[in-house]
Amino acid sequence: MIPTFDHSTTLMVASGVGWAEGTIREYTEDQTLELVKLLLGLGSEANAANDHGITALHGAAYKGANKVVQFLVDHGADLAAKDKGEDFAFGVSSVHMTPLNWAEGVPIGMSSAIAHNDTVALMTRMMQELGIPVMSNTFHGNKGENYQFGGGALDPGFGNRPAEPATKIGAPLTEVVWLPPLLPLTDWLDPR
Repeated sequence: MIPTFDHSTTLMVASGVGWAEGTIREYTEDQTLELVKLLLGLGSEANAANDHGITALHGAAYKGANKVVQFLVDHGADLAAKDKGEDFAFGVSSVHMTPLNWAEGVPIGMSSAIAHNDTVALMTRMMQELGIPVMSNTFHGNKGENYQFGGGALDPGFGNRPAEPATKIGAPLTEVVWLPPLLPLTDWLDPR
C-alpha cells in the first residue's frame, strides 16, 4: 500500500487522518469500519505512525468513529500512542497528544476543534481498564488582559494568553501539565 508524502497510510486515512468536518465526503461509520477491517486484513499495521506521530487511532478518535476506535484497539492499536506535538493550528505547537486528546478536539488548519464526548468516554473507559494513565488536555483561547488585536505580541508566548492547565483525571494538583492554549478563529477577525 502506498503512503502519502508524510507517510500516512491508507489505514490512517480510512480511519480519519486528514478528515475535515464538512469538507470531505462522509461515509457511514459502518462503511468506514468495513474499509478498516479490509485494510487490516490486507496487512496494514494498526500502530504505524506518520511523520507527525499520528496513527489510525488518532484519526478515528478525531473523527469520533467509535466502532473504528473499538475495532482498532481490539486489534492492538496503542491507546497511549502520542503524536509529535507539532503545529496543527494557527502556528501553535502543543504537547504530545494521545488519541484520547484528539477525541477531545484538536483544531487543524481552519477546522474547529470538535469534541466527541462519547468517544472520550469510550477511550477513557478502555484506558482505565488497561491501566493506561488518562491524561485529559483541554484547549481554551482565552485572551489575556494585555491582548491587543492585531497589535503584535506583548508576550513571547503565542497570543498573550496564560497557559491553561491540563491534569490527569483524578490526579492531585501537583501533577499539572501546562499547555499553550490554542487561538480561536475569532481572534483573526477584526471586530470593527
